Amino acid sequence: MEIYKKRLGLLRKNMRENHLDVCVILNSDPHLNEYLPEHYQAIKWLCGFDGSAGTLVVTHDYAGLWTDGRYFEQALRQLPSDVVLEKQSATQNYKRQLANFSGKIGIDFAILPFAAYKELCALLNPASLVDCDCVGNIWKERPRRVANAIYAHNLDISRAQKLRDVRAKMRQMGAEWHFVSSLDDIAWITNLRGSDILYNPVFSAFLLISANKAQLFLHRHSLSESLQKELRNDGFSLFPYKNAQKELAKLKKRRVLVDRITTRTARILQQNGNKLREELAPSTLQKACKSEAVVARIQDAMIRDGIALCRFFAWLEGALLGEILDECDIDTHLTAFRAEMEHYVGNSFATIAGFGANGALPHYQAKRGACAKLLGDNLLLLDSGAQYLDGTTDITRVVPVGNPSEAQKRDYTLVLQAHIAIAQARFPDKIAMPLLDSIARAPLWQHGLDYAHGTGHGVGYFLNVHEGPQSLSLNAPISPRTRVHAGMVTSIEPGIYREGQWGVRLENLVVAKASAHAGFLEFVPLTLCPFEPRLIVRTMLTEAQKEWLDSYHARVWELLAPHLSGDVREWLERKTCPQ
Repeated sequence: MEIYKKRLGLLRKNMRENHLDVCVILNSDPHLNEYLPEHYQAIKWLCGFDGSAGTLVVTHDYAGLWTDGRYFEQALRQLPSDVVLEKQSATQNYKRQLANFSGKIGIDFAILPFAAYKELCALLNPASLVDCDCVGNIWKERPRRVANAIYAHNLDISRAQKLRDVRAKMRQMGAEWHFVSSLDDIAWITNLRGSDILYNPVFSAFLLISANKAQLFLHRHSLSESLQKELRNDGFSLFPYKNAQKELAKLKKRRVLVDRITTRTARILQQNGNKLREELAPSTLQKACKSEAVVARIQDAMIRDGIALCRFFAWLEGALLGEILDECDIDTHLTAFRAEMEHYVGNSFATIAGFGANGALPHYQAKRGACAKLLGDNLLLLDSGAQYLDGTTDITRVVPVGNPSEAQKRDYTLVLQAHIAIAQARFPDKIAMPLLDSIARAPLWQHGLDYAHGTGHGVGYFLNVHEGPQSLSLNAPISPRTRVHAGMVTSIEPGIYREGQWGVRLENLVVAKASAHAGFLEFVPLTLCPFEPRLIVRTMLTEAQKEWLDSYHARVWELLAPHLSGDVREWLERKTCPQ
């Protein structure tokens, strides 16, 4: 921990030299990615915290990390003693804390979301905010930005057609230009994929679209000559990545459509008299609503993922009888089983394998040399996913190690009831998805239980495992942009977390489809993997819940059994047969 004390000391020295009273370090980058390139992991470098959500506020005699309930336990384990854990809530956050400070506040506008900047301006004197990369001057061995190879990912909709669709929407919205900085949107529009961001098959780029131009800013050495020619033939002009802001500065008094941009980008546009139209990017909704052909390909990926999972869980059940495994072994073996599958590219996020008390940390990540051994009677929570060329997966299951207790079985069954409640729900087409969250929580609320994270998130098609605009979370805004549409792929993942004891979370991916009732939608499961019968108290389930469970297991058997044999097929039969 001494290294973090030294680095905070260097930061404070730099603050004095630049006459700053407060420095705000963001968990962000110029594209507002969830998973950050190492170049932008300044919080981890300064204080050791590596969660995906956090903001570090530093003064000359104080340092505090703001994060939400998913990361409280993790932050307490990782932060040095001189950095305070500040627990973020709906009413308290770093922006409100800054209102209590005086003087100059340094914050990097190149990675500050414009929405956050506007909130800060409403709370503070805007003149107190100084555009400053507080870490850049002291991080001498900062990792370089990456620019890996880019490759084509052809779909049933051509990139030329996607450009036409985006432009048609721009005309409807009265926008002359559209600036796109979100990498999954750019990858989707261009039918390209890359590996610049860990777990997300995207590449670093910006895209500026008008009625007759599509300017793509990227590292051209990452593209083959043939792919560059394809892009030009489809109407894209290629520019160096670093030139994006220079081109934006040429726009004057134009109507520019933007969504999820940084403060520096917004200020460049505003300084030249451009009128910003801040609305949902057309491509965001277009890529969220998967076609039937895309859903069919995703289901194919789910079958292969299900095969890998069955082989893994059948192996694990036998291995636990004679081997001493740890949490890191679980990640290694599961990844190996998936890597055998056709079209496998990599994991879709860092595997969460939490045994016992570690399972009560929703975003726990085991580290080699400091992970728990699977010994004694407790639960293993396993949240994992993969990227295949034809789909992105995300699944959570819980495995009993040894003999589960009655309390553990009860928790598992309650979470299963919560999962089934939303999985079998029907709801009006285009209802705001956050309104559906309480359907999942209701079975737990009846017992005075709840969980600190959302119930679900959108999932991309060989893209980001966390995708908007939909969000199955009571903390998400109820607005037109969070409406549920047919073709959206979403996770369902309620949980119960017993601090210091165990955790239970059960997650499937589902797709929204038209129901038998006109004007209503329902969720159809995509994930194919049985729930654990040893942990289900059937007497707690209603007849409707039993029917849903048996029907789901019948579907899992029908789609996976033909691809399995021997002990693995026998394992699946035991797990899916009606109890």
